[in-house]
Amino acid sequence: MQSKHKNAFKGLLKCGDCGRQLTLTEKSKGGNAYRYIHCYAPKAECSRPTFGEQELSDSLVSVMEGIQITPDIEQMLRRLIAESEDEESFYRRERNARIVTLKAEAQGKEDQKHAALRMRLNGEIDEEEHARVIAELDDEVRAIEGKIEELRSEDLPHLGSIEEIFELVKHAPELYMRQNHEERAKVLRIVTSNCEVTAGSIVPIYREPFSGIAKGLDSGDWWACLDSNQGPPAYQASALTD
Repeated sequence: MQSKHKNAFKGLLKCGDCGRQLTLTEKSKGGNAYRYIHCYAPKAECSRPTFGEQELSDSLVSVMEGIQITPDIEQMLRRLIAESEDEESFYRRERNARIVTLKAEAQGKEDQKHAALRMRLNGEIDEEEHARVIAELDDEVRAIEGKIEELRSEDLPHLGSIEEIFELVKHAPELYMRQNHEERAKVLRIVTSNCEVTAGSIVPIYREPFSGIAKGLDSGDWWACLDSNQGPPAYQASALTD
């Protein structure tokens, strides 16, 4: 007899062969319960990799090991991050100055509208000309306000809580191995969006900024890890049978 039970890793594990989510099943045999995680695809569509829950849970430590950093690398990253924060501060000042300039430009358009109204009241222009001038100025003001809104909504370069990230990265493998399945799943959700699992390997899809750290480890290019627009190549972890 077998039945499905709560899978702590639900939504985190995808079959590397067919792309389906892996599910957990508990099977009772001889009075003992055996919990295993597997792909539910038909045999004709997938190799259907199957793992004991504990076996797969322990193997997922390779995901944590994929973002470890040495003290030397940490020191270098902190220097690069400090430089990045200087750039963020400079960009913020430049953006704010641009917004001030645009606001002044918009106010100038409003002043022109008041001047046009005075000209209309003084009979210097007729109603039709006044309406045309106001319509043009209104369009220009809306365009300026749109630029201001775009600048305000732009994402500034930001790496989150640096201290918390470094602490997690430095101690991730040992922290992971001390936890039960539920706590392990929580840690995995912090650093990954999902993992592709096959009979031989685990390929994690890291979240930012962990994707940058994994990329830096894999390629040695730590500057690239500071570019949030660059995603890392898939990290090939050790075989499950190691």
